Amino acid sequence: MIRKNDKSNGIRKLYISGPMSGLPDYNMPMFNKVAAELRAKGNGNVIVYNPAEQDAINGTDPADAVPNGKLRKQVIKADLDYILTEATELVVLKGWRQSSGCVCEVMTARAIGISVRFYRERKPAK
Repeated sequence: MIRKNDKSNGIRKLYISGPMSGLPDYNMPMFNKVAAELRAKGNGNVIVYNPAEQDAINGTDPADAVPNGKLRKQVIKADLDYILTEATELVVLKGWRQSSGCVCEVMTARAIGISVRFYRERKPAK
């Protein structure tokens, strides 16, 4: 497979990987917070793929993405397609090891040589 991503243009394509199922609001507030931080720090040189935003854009309700369901498979396929063809880096949220989807995303990224970094929430200065 030929990857489309190319860092030569200076644009980094970040994919946010984090747990959703079983968390309040499907962890969307955290996804959205991290996406906003990454965009702000990127000075226009980053594209952030936020699965929570993609669900909203596509009209996907995470509650409908039950294990072994057709929608779950479609969502995972779309996310992995972005990782395989576009992403230059994965940003992984806390709790990823408890999510089979996140484990799959991290292992896929590592298998194809994409940088994986773990997001650490900064505590406000006192």
